[in-house]
Order: sequence, then structure tokens, then C-alpha cells
Amino acid sequence: MPELEKTLKLYISWAKESQDDKLALQLKKHLAMLERRKLIAVWDEIEAGLDVNEEETRRIMDSDIILLLISVDFFNDENCIEDLKLALDRHEKEDQNAFVIPVMLRTTYMETTVLTKLKMLPSEKYPVVHKHWENADDAFLKVVNEIVRVVKFANRKELGQTEEVITNDKLEIKNPSLKDYKEAVEVMNVHSINTAGDIGGIQNGMGNEKQEKIIDSFLTKSDKVSSVVVDDIEFSRADLLLKKAILLHKSSIRHDDHKKLEQAFNLLEQANKLEPNNIETLLEMAKVLVILTPDDTTDEEAILEQIELMVQNPKDDDTAFYLAQARFMLATSSMDHLDVDLLRKAKKTFKSLGHKQLVADCEEMLAYAEISKEPKIPQIPKSPTPPPLPRTQPFNPVGEWEVEIHSFIPNTMYLNLFPNGSLNGKQVYVPFTGNWSFQNNYIYIMGYMSGFPFEFAVQIQQEQNGQYFGMGVDGNRYVFKKINRPSAQGAFSSGMR
Repeated sequence: MPELEKTLKLYISWAKESQDDKLALQLKKHLAMLERRKLIAVWDEIEAGLDVNEEETRRIMDSDIILLLISVDFFNDENCIEDLKLALDRHEKEDQNAFVIPVMLRTTYMETTVLTKLKMLPSEKYPVVHKHWENADDAFLKVVNEIVRVVKFANRKELGQTEEVITNDKLEIKNPSLKDYKEAVEVMNVHSINTAGDIGGIQNGMGNEKQEKIIDSFLTKSDKVSSVVVDDIEFSRADLLLKKAILLHKSSIRHDDHKKLEQAFNLLEQANKLEPNNIETLLEMAKVLVILTPDDTTDEEAILEQIELMVQNPKDDDTAFYLAQARFMLATSSMDHLDVDLLRKAKKTFKSLGHKQLVADCEEMLAYAEISKEPKIPQIPKSPTPPPLPRTQPFNPVGEWEVEIHSFIPNTMYLNLFPNGSLNGKQVYVPFTGNWSFQNNYIYIMGYMSGFPFEFAVQIQQEQNGQYFGMGVDGNRYVFKKINRPSAQGAFSSGMR
């Protein structure tokens, strides 16, 4: 095998003069080994006399690898935000000379889930500072290994041409190009229930069409085999069908397209035939049926009960989480008949996995179940006309809202929804603008935050004491609380155009 010839330029962006400095220094020590082998060249400190902003921009545009060290301080640093924009611009333009790698140092709300289309290191579930790792060195080793892999891709021409080989009913793309690997990562990161990278409930859907095309390409390749392998990433045909269905599900809500929802369900049925015991497929089928058959919960309840029977002893945390989600959905499929036993089981699992907010959701539903046991119809008085029963107030989106997002890490969004369909607001001190619509009891929001697109949809399920509870297509629960002010128009008017 020929020697690797190209030394890749590597740029690191992190929040300077914060607690991330120590972690960045530790990562640089790990990268020093690759520098000695001349696999990479990490940019030195900017020399005195140079314009810092211009030099940083030049370095990002000239780098082969861009490491974004993600933390709450990163998203509160203006220089880091500019680095992020430039890096993602190169990625979105499919610049084959740029490989953007987000490294989550500390758990934080992700300002834009465009990042989640990339391979999150050291793991899509666990940041560097997490009890999962024995120490930070273990986490940084994952980062170093990924950089070595990128160097290999960048030198692909010296290593040989890409070829497709079928072995043991698998299509293996040997010597994949950087483009092949980037596309495989985008497909890998399509999930029905969000990973840690999707914290906050903000969903990026602007690139869904691109992801659909990529999946269609892989589906065409896998037409006569059971799976496709790209380096260390493997997709079964059933998994590709599931991921295409997930994208169609989100797109159907975004465009109010019932046909796309039916297409999604057909793909899920195909995936289920290929892999009958795939819990994520079954859970996605149940979520689609909730919208397809809103007046008949029989089919989705049957699917959720099937999951309950299949997984009595989950083999890993992912399976346990899916089971708890299924139990929660099944327990709350009818607000008039909440299943207390399933809620308690879901709560126990969420608690063991450390999902504090989901535990709180279960407790909230359990408390509601206790209240609902009380007689709902008041005693008929002696007077001939009984008092009227309380009525649920319909959801009117117009106005100013405080929205609690019950996700992996709970946070709050402030929304200002105007009658003309425009909106503005903020989340974690970051302002955003956009548009909204309300159809079939779904509120759909689409806009821009710090120049990046985002979107999400929430099904409003119930109202209680003036608060509206809903379930997002991202799997998170939302609570809308109306903010009563003399005038909501000026609350975030600085963000409106």
C-alpha cells in the first residue's frame, strides 16, 4: 500500500478563555502524535500584527479538517458562531476538500441540528465530559481515530479507486471517497427519536430532500442485497426503508401532504417484513398511525403492545429507551383511560437512564390520572338547570408563548406568533425569526436561528388550566403557556424584517 502523502491542515474552533481551554489543550496533546507522523498540521497561534478575524477566516477556508469543540460556551462566543457558519457553509456546498467534525465537549442545547447531519464525536450520545468515559483521554482517542480515517479518505487517490463488491449478500463500497463517507454519515444520523445531538427539539428539515436522494441512491444499490457497507457504517435495506419513511413523515407534516404519510407507512410495512423485530420501525409505524387514523387508535395500540411483549429484558440502553417510549405512548394513547402501570414502568426506565425530564413527564401524567379518578360530572342540584360542564379551550396560536421543551435536556423557548403567519422569539438567549401555520391540530414552525434553518411540528393533544400539552414529531413533549401582556407585538420585534 502506498505511503500517505498529503498532510491535512487542521483548524480547531473553541470558546477561548472558558473552561474549554483545558479540554482543547488536552486534545492538542493527542493530535501531536498525528503531527509527528505528518498526517496533519494543526494551525499555530496567530502571529502578532495580523488581523485576527481575517486570519481565522482564511484558515477555516484553507483547512482540510475543521474541529468544532461544542459546549454552552461555544454557542455564546461570537467568534465560534462565525467559525460555525463558515464551516457549515463549506460542508453544505459539498466542498470535497473540507471535513467538518463536531466534538461535543459538554452536554448543551445544539443551536442548529444541521450539525447532527455530521458525525458527532466522541459519541452521538455521550460528550467528552460524561461518566460514560473513564477519563477524557478515552473520549479524545475516538476523535483521533476519526481524524486518521479522514486522512485516509483524503488520500484515496493514492490508495486506489472506489469499487463496489458484493460479498455474502452485502454490497461493500471499497475505498469509499470522502463524498461516499459524508453521505453515509448523513443517512446514519436520521433517527425517529432524537439523539443527544438533537437536544432542544429544534429540527432541521431544510436538507431532507437531499437526504431522501442519498437514501434513494443507497436503496437502488441495495436492491439485490441485504445491506450496504461504507467503511465502518453498515445499513440494512430495512434500515434504509425506515430512514426514508422518517423523512417522508416529517415532510408530510411540513407540507400537510397525506400521500407522503401513506408512502411512509408503506415503506415501514416493507421494512417490518424484512426485519419484523426492529423496535424503531414499529415505534415509527405507531407514530405515523396516530396521524393517519386519529379517530381509531386500535392499530397503533396493537403495535405498541407488540413492542411491550417483544422486549421484556432490553439488551442495551437504546432498546430500553425505545421500550419506555412505547410504554409512554401506549399509556397516554387515551387521556380518558391512562394506564398507570405502564406509566410507572416507563418512569422507572427513564429514571435508570438518567432522563430527568421524561421522568417528570411520567409523574405529570400519573398525577393527572389521579385527578381523573375523581367524578367529572358534578352532582345535579335541586334547581331544574344543572351547571354547565367545563369545556376545553381550543388552541389559538396567535400571541406570545412560553414553551417548555421536555427533551434530553429540558429548556424553554419564547415564541411570538403574529396573525399574518410570521413569528419571532428566542431560545437559550439566541433570537430567531420565521413563519408558522396551524393545521389538523398540528402547529408547524419554520425559521432561521443565527442564520441557520430550523423547523419543528407539534401535535396539540390536550388543554389543562390554560396550558396546552403536545407531542412533537421529534419525540419530545411540549407545554405551551400563554404570556399575557398589554402588547405582545414588541416583545421580540428587533428580530423581525
